[in-house]
Amino acid sequence: MLQSADFDKLEDFQNSSFQDIVNLKLKLWGNNIRDQGMQVIGQSLEKCQNLQKLYLDLSSNNIGINGFCNTICANGTPKISQFISECVNLNTLALYLSTNDIGDQGLSNLVSSFRECKSLQTLSMNISYNCVGDEGISALGQSLSNCLNLQKLELNLQSNNITTQGFTNLCKGLQKNSTLQIITFFLRTSNINSECISSLGFGLKNCKNLQYIALYMRGNDIGDQGLSTFAESLASYENLQNLQLYLRTNQIGPQGASNLGHSLSKSKSIKFLTLYLRENNIRSEGAIALVTNLEQCIHLKSLNIDFWYNKICNDGFTGLIISLKKYQNLQVLSLFLQRNQINIQIENILNKVLKKLRKLVKYKLSY
Repeated sequence: MLQSADFDKLEDFQNSSFQDIVNLKLKLWGNNIRDQGMQVIGQSLEKCQNLQKLYLDLSSNNIGINGFCNTICANGTPKISQFISECVNLNTLALYLSTNDIGDQGLSNLVSSFRECKSLQTLSMNISYNCVGDEGISALGQSLSNCLNLQKLELNLQSNNITTQGFTNLCKGLQKNSTLQIITFFLRTSNINSECISSLGFGLKNCKNLQYIALYMRGNDIGDQGLSTFAESLASYENLQNLQLYLRTNQIGPQGASNLGHSLSKSKSIKFLTLYLRENNIRSEGAIALVTNLEQCIHLKSLNIDFWYNKICNDGFTGLIISLKKYQNLQVLSLFLQRNQINIQIENILNKVLKKLRKLVKYKLSY
């Protein structure tokens, strides 16, 4: 049996031995497939009865609503969503659909198939630039609530028309995904406000098995209140080991940074932490409070903080550097402080701190 197959031409896939494929990759980016081509793909996929893993890249293909119809076409050809709903052994699904025009109805039709995917453990979706609004994203949330064995979820929802209500509905759907271990969201410049990020924290509250969280949310409006509320939920994830928050330009001030540090200080499991806080308004007091609170994360091995453009002055710089000497288990340190109000030579202070960090094997300091 052919375990894995990788195709970048639709013709080659059509001529393959379908029944032998268990792991399938279709890399058809930018092929102008359109809705008509989706029928061909759906017809071919129907023959892959043993499929367990499907990677499908259909980005930039002028696919519209009809490309993901969840009914049988007039000529008897099933579309992709129909196939997915009938693929009972599917445990890994990656759908990259960026820069098409599937809209709310197309997405709703597509994700309706997830309700039957009882074996699905890994789901990755890129639906950026697709004119998706609240209706489609709410349908996605509802369908995700039926994926009760889901362990890894990656969603790229950037550059659509999603409002607070739609994002809140998506997060409600996550409440039943108690098996989730890994979650990644891409939401750059996506109108994410304090209510949205708070909804995410609430939606993940039952995900006690979370080990990895990565949120790429540059250019939104989370603010102090949103970050503080979301941070409170982090303390409940007893197995969280890796946290990555990319929150550049999000109206975060000293209070938000301080509350984030306070909440993270309660975590006894976190080992790898990345806080990308460039172009906010954290100031010296926020930076010191954050780093000082993180001293309580006794298992922290890797710390990466970006404080560019945050109005940190000399005292703030000195204060947070000195706080670092208590990080006794730290092995990797990256600290970025350019474009602040720092104009002192700190080599002597830095050398004293590094001597205290006896387990440190790699560091990068930019100021």
